[in-house]
Amino acid sequence: PDPYQPRDAQVQPCEWPSDEFMIEAGFKDEFDVLAHNVGLKEFISDKCEQYVALTASFVRRFKFSVGRDTSVLFDLYENSYTMDLEDFNRICKIPIWGSLNDPPKSSVRDFCSGITIGETRDITQATMGSIHFPALHYFALFIGRCINGKIEHCHLCAPDLSILKSAVTGDKSFNMGAIIARRLNNNANEGDFFGGIYATRIANFLGVPIREGDPPLHTSFLDRVAMTRYQFLERDDESLLYRLIFNRQRVFHITFVLLLSLTFR
Repeated sequence: PDPYQPRDAQVQPCEWPSDEFMIEAGFKDEFDVLAHNVGLKEFISDKCEQYVALTASFVRRFKFSVGRDTSVLFDLYENSYTMDLEDFNRICKIPIWGSLNDPPKSSVRDFCSGITIGETRDITQATMGSIHFPALHYFALFIGRCINGKIEHCHLCAPDLSILKSAVTGDKSFNMGAIIARRLNNNANEGDFFGGIYATRIANFLGVPIREGDPPLHTSFLDRVAMTRYQFLERDDESLLYRLIFNRQRVFHITFVLLLSLTFR
């Protein structure tokens, strides 16, 4: 196949945090603090519709260019647009700060060690399930399934951890918009298409109408069903059993009430 020919792929919805699940699990306040720290409260509050054809057109030719003029190139249906990264961030409700460089593993290695106690594997080998603190694990899922939407969300990586580090510590070393734009650039070449949130917000800003017959994606949440599917919870209908992972050989199941008491006592 022609490597320069835009490809077709399945379109997946970015998944929103579920207030109902977080309240049930007991870490809604913690999540809200993390979202505030990283400047994503407005991003989360605007749960815009996502559309199949609009998202596919937006992602399949998305290009991110870093240089004298840092910009993004994308299509909305058949029309092409170019926008500088600062405008992209502002329109998509992403905070504007930090270096445009791709975060190296060395920038998050110590942070990762601190939230995955007992994990001996390197960042790219460890999984999201290694994160011990439920609110941080959930926020990491929000990053992997919404902010930087991707199928292989369970594997830790430096860009996602950089966003999580910002939420926990207030670190502003790296530009979140650049992280997202790189992910969209990669998504143009591999995997199911994500990014409907960005496509819709930019289309609304530019006055591009949603085409008649372009079906909306199902609005998806990181709710109890999703948390079981992503192995955040064990498959148990009666209680919230959190999977506490130390390494490949050591996995413990612990209820949220007990876990929260252990965390904050």
